[in-house]
Amino acid sequence: MQRFMDRYPAFRSQSHNVSKHVALMGELARLVDVCQLMDVSAFEQELACTDSHGEQLKEMVEKLSNPNIKTPDKVRMGLLYALRYENTGNVNMVKGHMSNGGVTNDKVRGGRGAEERSRSDGISMESIATQKAQDCAHAKDAPISMMTL
Repeated sequence: MQRFMDRYPAFRSQSHNVSKHVALMGELARLVDVCQLMDVSAFEQELACTDSHGEQLKEMVEKLSNPNIKTPDKVRMGLLYALRYENTGNVNMVKGHMSNGGVTNDKVRGGRGAEERSRSDGISMESIATQKAQDCAHAKDAPISMMTL
C-alpha cells in the first residue's frame, strides 16, 4: 500500500498527460473530418499528378462551393489548378467560383502578375507544373499525404 501511495503522484501526472493527448487527438480528428481535409488532400494530389481536366474541373467547382472547406484550402486548390492548367484550363471560371465560394478578391486576384514575374525570372508556371507531375510520377506508390504550398 505504501508503494502505491508513493507512486500515486507520478501516476496521476501521467494520467493527466494522457488525457490531454487523447483530447488533442480527438479535436484534431474532428477538425480533419469537419474541414474535409483528407478529401481536400486527395484532390490536391490528383490535381497535381493526374491529367483528367474535365473531372478535376467538375470536382473543383464542387469543392469551391462547399462551405465546410476553409478559405486557405480553396486558395491552395485554386493555385494548384492554375499551375496545372495555366494554358489549357479555364482559370477565370475557377476564380469566379472561388469568389462565389467565399474567397476574398484580394486572394483571388493575381494570376497574370505572378505569371509575368516568374517568366521574367526565367521560370514558367508550365515548367513548375511539369516538374511537379514528374515528381508525382516517381512517387506513384507513395501514400496520400496532406500537401501545402
